[in-house]
Amino acid sequence: MAHLPKHFNRESIDWTRVNRSQENQQQNLRLQQQRQPTAPEVHAPPPETITTGIQQGDLITCYSGRTYTVLKHISFGPFGAIYQIKGNGGDKDLYALKEEKSRPNKNFFKLEMELKVLQAASRRSKEQQQHFPILYDQSLECRSSMFIVMSLLGDSLAAIKAKQPMRILSINSGLYCGIQMLESIKQLHDLGFVHLDVKPSNFVLGRSKTSSQNIVHIIDFGNARKIVADDGRLEIPRKKASSFPFLSYRVLL
Repeated sequence: MAHLPKHFNRESIDWTRVNRSQENQQQNLRLQQQRQPTAPEVHAPPPETITTGIQQGDLITCYSGRTYTVLKHISFGPFGAIYQIKGNGGDKDLYALKEEKSRPNKNFFKLEMELKVLQAASRRSKEQQQHFPILYDQSLECRSSMFIVMSLLGDSLAAIKAKQPMRILSINSGLYCGIQMLESIKQLHDLGFVHLDVKPSNFVLGRSKTSSQNIVHIIDFGNARKIVADDGRLEIPRKKASSFPFLSYRVLL
């Protein structure tokens, strides 16, 4: 039988306070289990409902003249999709291709803004662009669709969170990711852009077994806006910034 230390005084413990603390922990646990999102989640339609012209095995020719082979779909959205592709010829590396289809009553692509952000990041030093995907190529000019080729990254923080107990990151992981998220947002602001859609699913780790596997990258700049003109002047802000599902509560880890 184990013996308590000599200095241990059982009578000195406030057992009422201990029991109350345990009850509070159990209550918090029940509340977390019952916790539901306060806004509806947006789910991508199933693959069969996507009207995309790109299929597995297709050969893609880009603006630079380089060609890539489509390996598989990664994710889908209402007006486009993301694919895993590989280079042809001597280039056998893996990349991500993000495609956007033209939308009714819209004469522009959201990918145009994403292209501007990544092009601006590519002109910075390696350290100043470490939190952005690397832009490799883009599509030829076309009215019906547009795509960009960029570095293939890993899981999003939202996906990593979903795999954790209680869907919560540990303190160390939360601090590590939070610091890098702030760094990535600062780098975006230094380029003269604001994101306007900050949430865990728009921050991803680098691909496993690569030099960037432990770096948090900021992605999805379709809603971003340029706030600093080329001459350094501040742009006039819009009166309406976003819609309800993308308000600031989404940034919480």
